[in-house]
Amino acid sequence: MKKSDAVALLRRLVSLPSVEPTQTDRPGEIGGEARMADFFAGYMENLGFDIERQEVLPGRCNVIARRGPADPERTWLLESHMDTVGIDGMLHDPFAGEVRDGRLYGRGAADCKGAMAAAMDALARIDLDAVAARGDAILYVGAMGEETGNNGARAVLPLLPERISRTIVLEPTEAQVVHASKGIAALEIDFTGRSAHGSNPEVGLNAIYAAMEFVARLKAYAAAEAAAHRHPLVGAPSMNVGVIRAGIAPNVVPPACHLELDWRVVPGEDIEDVKTALRGILADMVREGLCLDAALEQTQQNCPLVTPGDSPLVRELVAACRASGLDSAPGGVRWCCDGSVFCPRSDETVVFGPGSIKQGHATVEYIATAELEAASDALARLLAGG
Repeated sequence: MKKSDAVALLRRLVSLPSVEPTQTDRPGEIGGEARMADFFAGYMENLGFDIERQEVLPGRCNVIARRGPADPERTWLLESHMDTVGIDGMLHDPFAGEVRDGRLYGRGAADCKGAMAAAMDALARIDLDAVAARGDAILYVGAMGEETGNNGARAVLPLLPERISRTIVLEPTEAQVVHASKGIAALEIDFTGRSAHGSNPEVGLNAIYAAMEFVARLKAYAAAEAAAHRHPLVGAPSMNVGVIRAGIAPNVVPPACHLELDWRVVPGEDIEDVKTALRGILADMVREGLCLDAALEQTQQNCPLVTPGDSPLVRELVAACRASGLDSAPGGVRWCCDGSVFCPRSDETVVFGPGSIKQGHATVEYIATAELEAASDALARLLAGG
């Protein structure tokens, strides 16, 4: 196997700003994935991959790299997102890729350019002709827009095969083989009240008060759901109210209130049951005269990821990690990623990569270089060995 070049490759990826445009006041200078997309496409093309670009938003594209037989025995999907969060408040140069004391620092070093570098480096180190000769096709998607709702992963689905044999989503898992994670349901609720002068609040119907009552009932329902649906690998479902918008002026009874919440779904929980229960709470509140109307809409849904812990992909990747010196084990995580988008299309899906989610989005973001190189070794062993 060729020597790893993962550290130098990651330094190059970190040097290419790809900040989510809505999270910077310098969108033209450091925003968007175009620089990363160009580099990734060129790198993969040099390895003999066919390249397709898919524009998802103006100036922001997915890159799909394909190599292998047209009618494969087995199809592998590798995927990593190319965008990062913003750089405000960072305590080191976000794009320098400084290597110090066994760590490489920079925005995206952990989330998730480190995992991307490990996978790209692994592909450069193995005999891809031999992989194709055994009947395996490899697709590698560099996706835009993961940090703001998995936009790239959703958009690329129509360009992928109807069935994928093995999917590896590259994310910082501390080199653990993640085969279970929570899903997400993003829900928005609009309450309708009745406006009135602040000196006569009893004439109106305060939509903020209705939202406050709903949140109280929501918390009680969420606690019951958490007790009923605890999963051994990812824990209990959770709920967070993240946005409330309402009000005209202090002396006006607010006639409308908009609320947005994040529900984290665990394997075995049905989000349709959750929505039915929440709509029942809202209907009760309308009947009780707490608001004139209340409507719930779902704006995003990622299903939970669950692949059996004894599946061949999980077992083989764990073995490859251990052969590469990593103390890896199968497990689950509470966060959600693009794996939730691809798992319904794939026979086996795991999330894997060097680095820790604890460093992702942080003011000091870094990855251990030894773990980065070992993860490249593990992926190379897995892909070369089949």
